[in-house]
Amino acid sequence: MIKENFIKVPNVKKLMKEIHASFILFLISLIFFISISSSAPINACGTLTSGSYTLTANLTVAGDCFEIAGNNIDFDCAGNILTGDNASSSDAFFKGGFIFLTYNNVTIRNCVINSFGNALRISKINNIKVENLTVYYSNSTPPSTGALFFNNLNGVYLKNITAYNTTPSSLGLDSVNDVYIDFFVSKNSTDKGFDFSSVTNITLNNSKVIGSNY
Repeated sequence: MIKENFIKVPNVKKLMKEIHASFILFLISLIFFISISSSAPINACGTLTSGSYTLTANLTVAGDCFEIAGNNIDFDCAGNILTGDNASSSDAFFKGGFIFLTYNNVTIRNCVINSFGNALRISKINNIKVENLTVYYSNSTPPSTGALFFNNLNGVYLKNITAYNTTPSSLGLDSVNDVYIDFFVSKNSTDKGFDFSSVTNITLNNSKVIGSNY
């Protein structure tokens, strides 16, 4: 009696579905990895929407530079210098978009900012973090009260900030809640080093004012 051997043929249709599903999962994982790990290089002023940015060159600017118009922004100057034209109305970074919109979670770090009206003029951006910032020669005018001016928001984190020769102050806070400041040095402001109004729940560590009033 001859014994027959049968070879089991795989279900090709089922196999193709499994391969397709695996490939889709791979693409989704790849897109997710790129989205959380990449940082877009930037070498000109413009509008910042959601995402990570790294400045790749020094910039010399007439007028405003970076408009913040989105949530979840991480901007790294990477030690590059933003130089303005000393116009009192100019901002290196400012909150843009519709006036009634509120944004969340913005980080600005490793910047040197020279000769703007305001280094930062920020309102209605909750949870903003600024780290490793040096400011020279700001010339802000009302309603702004400082080279770094924050108004009408919740959550400000400032660390390793030095400001030189600012008008009228280095840091202005108005109607701000939940502020953490660690190592902020103001040198030679024309009025106050720090100008705070209607600020609640503030922590101020390792900071000082040199050459002007508190």
